[in-house]
Amino acid sequence: MHPIRTSGASVRVLGIGVLALAWLVAPAAQAVPLYLTGGNTGFDPAAVAAAGLAPFFVADPSDVFLSAGAPTTGFSPQLSVVETARRTRSNPQATAGTPSLLDPARVDVTLRITNETADALVTPVLLFLGGNPNATLGDPAVTAMGLEADLLDEILRFRSAPDADPLLYGVLALPSLAPGDSVHRVIRYVVSDTMRLIQDPTRCAPDPSPCVVVPPYVLTGIDNPTVIPEPAAVVLLAAGLLGLFGARRRCG
Repeated sequence: MHPIRTSGASVRVLGIGVLALAWLVAPAAQAVPLYLTGGNTGFDPAAVAAAGLAPFFVADPSDVFLSAGAPTTGFSPQLSVVETARRTRSNPQATAGTPSLLDPARVDVTLRITNETADALVTPVLLFLGGNPNATLGDPAVTAMGLEADLLDEILRFRSAPDADPLLYGVLALPSLAPGDSVHRVIRYVVSDTMRLIQDPTRCAPDPSPCVVVPPYVLTGIDNPTVIPEPAAVVLLAAGLLGLFGARRRCG
């Protein structure tokens, strides 16, 4: 059994292939809002492309879906998602303004995500399906809700059937979670609609009063979704590997 010997040229070829792979697989997202369409149908594909994102995961009804959200009476989610902190980045309503597409409210929210199942989750993801108008709680019916693109990890493409139109959802990619394990993640909610104001400083802290009540988002989870292969990236990686093994043959 002989050790693998490489030349400097082969290492450079492989390095170029790997760097190109990383560049192609991980496009740079922009700090722009992606608004959720109605009916939990995710993002507008044109908006996703304009934000510099492309689908990374793919899923269909055969995948392992996980209920997700804040635990309440009568609802024990498999992925518990609890808000532990928030900080408002911009709030037009605090100065008697109205959130709009040009001047939305932006709120950073820290989420504690816990595996409440009896099994280890290998590569779980948390999906943001849509915005919950929250009208049943007496709040205004907020419809223009979204997420800031640069704080999302990836985009997932879902098809309910082979001939169905694909739906695009924002994803937080989570580490492996044993039963009871938690992870904290930060997401930025964007709302371009009027929300309920709270005048109580003790409830708004650390934000100044008045602060807004951001309606809940509709969530779900998937364990071990499929990663979409990048054809061009695979070609470049293969070229790097061919360079490496070609150099091995030349070196004896």
